[in-house]
Amino acid sequence: MLSESCKIYLGWFVALVSVLWVGISRRLIAWTGTLIISAYLAIWGAAFSSGRRAANFIPNLSKRATFITGCDTGFGFKLALYLNSMGIPVYAGVLNQNSDGAEELRTKGCKVIEINITNQKSVEEAVEFIKFDLGDDKKLHALVNNAGIAEYGQVEWTSMETFHKVLEVNTFGTVRVTKAFLPLLRLKRGSRVVFTASVSGRYTLPGFSAYSMSKHAVISFADALRKEMKPFKISVHTIQPTAYTTLLSSTENIGNSLQSQWDKTEPEVKKSYGENYFQTFKTLYLKGSKKLSKTNSSEVIDDMVDAILSKEPKITYIPSLSKKFMVHMLTTIPMELQDRILSKNIIPDVPPAGLAEISSAHFADQDTEVFV
Repeated sequence: MLSESCKIYLGWFVALVSVLWVGISRRLIAWTGTLIISAYLAIWGAAFSSGRRAANFIPNLSKRATFITGCDTGFGFKLALYLNSMGIPVYAGVLNQNSDGAEELRTKGCKVIEINITNQKSVEEAVEFIKFDLGDDKKLHALVNNAGIAEYGQVEWTSMETFHKVLEVNTFGTVRVTKAFLPLLRLKRGSRVVFTASVSGRYTLPGFSAYSMSKHAVISFADALRKEMKPFKISVHTIQPTAYTTLLSSTENIGNSLQSQWDKTEPEVKKSYGENYFQTFKTLYLKGSKKLSKTNSSEVIDDMVDAILSKEPKITYIPSLSKKFMVHMLTTIPMELQDRILSKNIIPDVPPAGLAEISSAHFADQDTEVFV
């Protein structure tokens, strides 16, 4: 049976042979491109569908206690319910133990723990609670670092406080929780650490710098941890989804965040961009987000479950076949082309107000020079 990487290389080989066989006739370029994409997708499809059908989980699920952060809503909430339905002891970390999500999780049998991942004492209390609750006969099988926040805005509109806030939660909070729970995880061979990262940690969209920075750091942290934990037989995995319809990526949240950052921007900077430029950017961003956000969050949950329970978990998961293909295609093209693709339909065609003024002044100077 070919490994997934072998299948991918085979896909490229088939595509290359196709090009050589067909040649570079202008009349056949379109057909060749279609064949290349079809061959590549077919190989990816085989690898993907084979992996999903051959779900081969580790035994004794009732002993695979798992702690998940960020369970109030979104992926964490859905993952906690799913694992709980499988008979896995679930410790659901929430920011507010009185939230609707926390109440439902508690009703379904999950053990809800209020935790602020930016606070060392809060994290340590969560560790002690789980350690005491597990007792001597159970061990912690998996830690899922899922808690996170998102803010939106171009670099000059985003305050330093916002950059600090996003990194404090998404990056330093994740590091804090991981370091605190590693002693518990080391008590059991084969335990796992799972990170909800993002494709944005690889490729950054305009207006998403703070979040992308934080997730890029999480991916790097996971890469280092994976190598360092190998002697302890602790495996490390990242889930790197694209945009899905969650509270963080809702058009309401994005719009509010963009407006909030803009409202706090220095007057001189706002003058350089202009209200028209900002409103155009905001409209394009909301339209693009709504168009690109996927609703099938079960793709993400499936990969999270696989990372926690599979006998052969992957190092990296990119939910959705089409998004896997997109990511791997981006890695093969020049940076300049990447920039054009990722900026398309986001950066306004209208120039910033300040740039228009500079251009007008420049041409005025040129005219003066010509007629002097």
